[in-house]
Order: sequence, then structure tokens, then C-alpha cells
Amino acid sequence: MTTTSWLGSVWSLRGNESLLIGQVQAIEGEVVTLSVIGLEGMTPDGVEVLPSEEPGRALARVRSATLLGRWKRIGMAEPA
Repeated sequence: MTTTSWLGSVWSLRGNESLLIGQVQAIEGEVVTLSVIGLEGMTPDGVEVLPSEEPGRALARVRSATLLGRWKRIGMAEPA
């Protein structure tokens, strides 16, 4: 799978009794930026949280190796 096909894709990270869902917004080299929901005060290993202007959402950066190793691709977002 090429990383360019990841734009707009939706991924989930499960662990510690919580569910984190993210949609790929940007790819810069080996770093993937996702718009995420479900952080609720916790930051999983390998996830860097960035400020977001959208209430209830956050931005997160992960390395592509972390995305492939710990996240599961669950589909593509519907076009707006």
C-alpha cells in the first residue's frame, strides 16, 4: 500500500479500554497527520497531539511505521 492512497482513509487504534479513530489529513515523508476523536485526555505511545480549532477533535501525528504496526485501516471517509 502506498502512503498517497492513505489520504482520507480512516484508521482505528484500540487499547487500554478506549477507542481512537482518525482520518488521514496529510502525509509529510514518514509522518502522518490525522484528525482524531476519542483521545479523552490520554495520549497513546507513538502519538503526538497537536492543537485543533475544531471542538471535540484533535490532530495527531504518528510515524507511518506506527500507523501500520498499531492501527487498523477501517475504510475511507465519505465525500462531503
